Amino acid sequence: MVAFIDIGRRVAALVVSACLVATPISQSYALNLKLGVAASLDATFGLDKPTRDLIASLPKEVHDQIIKTLQDALPLLDQSVSTYVAQVDDLLDRQINHMECALKGTIAGIDLKSMVFSGEPTPVQKLDTEINSVASKIGFKDSTHDTALKYADLLYDAVLTGCEVQIAAGTAQTVEALTTEVRVRWAIWNRLDGQCPSAGPCFDMLLAMVNTDLTSENAADLTSANAPGRFKAISKPKAPGFFGTYDTTQYETVMAELAAIHDSIMIAKAYRTALESKGSALLGDAMNLLTNAETNLKGVPSAFPLSPNCSAPAGAKAAVTAAFATNSAISDDLQGASLVFPALAPNVAVQNGRFGNLNAIGNKILAGVHAATFVVIVFHGGFPPIPVQATRSCGL
Repeated sequence: MVAFIDIGRRVAALVVSACLVATPISQSYALNLKLGVAASLDATFGLDKPTRDLIASLPKEVHDQIIKTLQDALPLLDQSVSTYVAQVDDLLDRQINHMECALKGTIAGIDLKSMVFSGEPTPVQKLDTEINSVASKIGFKDSTHDTALKYADLLYDAVLTGCEVQIAAGTAQTVEALTTEVRVRWAIWNRLDGQCPSAGPCFDMLLAMVNTDLTSENAADLTSANAPGRFKAISKPKAPGFFGTYDTTQYETVMAELAAIHDSIMIAKAYRTALESKGSALLGDAMNLLTNAETNLKGVPSAFPLSPNCSAPAGAKAAVTAAFATNSAISDDLQGASLVFPALAPNVAVQNGRFGNLNAIGNKILAGVHAATFVVIVFHGGFPPIPVQATRSCGL
């Protein structure tokens, strides 16, 4: 069965169903940064607008369950887009297959039969036969709309059967697999309904779309989605001749894969953009903190002439303390920016230079503070005592 990241197909089926710090940033902190980026994405991340609108229109209980499923899968983006896609595929297939029966009715959203769950289920063997029969009767020039409706009716029968056989584990698994197969077939036609007239033009449209992706999208996104390799494996099914036969399954398989390649690229792009935004925010925060720290040290001397008191070196020490107060935050931000979005490394290196210079200046000032002395008058001799000037350490 073709993996298909058009998550909307499952949802819509509910109608009937390098830093300058002593201690390097911890791996757990770095991982949490990236997981935080994934978790901050909208739960409907990767879905097209019609699907998002559909999710928003679902009954609250169903809506919340779907959103929770999508949220649970988001952190997997840190492993790979493929891992995320596969998990969402599996989670939503299983969740929807069970949720359909719990609904005990239909959900409006797509032009299908307005029926409630009732009547006799289709026996498992009959369901398998019906799937093959419907597929064999679909013509090469049949409209996407009509084909989507044929599979929608078939999906309805599959859902009914699945709900009735849940008490038999082995049988339920068989029907669940058949139901998912029908849903995949229905999904691609439903997705293409209104975009292209029939199988041939639809394939050409999807092929052109992915071709455009491969020439215009970021190379990193294409790699994350394994798009070049997947696209290379695509070949256009042979169109039937005048007396030839047409196998709709071949077209459904390649069209679903082309759509999945495009979706994977868009998911990779959105996640990369989110990581870049987070990394840039961390870098920007570090730059602001550095500017404030540099301002604290501006004009602060590192050598102090003798005076009756230690107010000047004390003020200098206070300035360095204020400047160094954000050292830990600056270090974390700079390392975090590089780890979250490695392409920022050159910019981070520049700010690391500033950070090193800040610490060098601050330490030079502190050295002067530690060496600072003040003048005192002491008295020696008998009477009258003789005043003598002496120096004492400020002890800072």
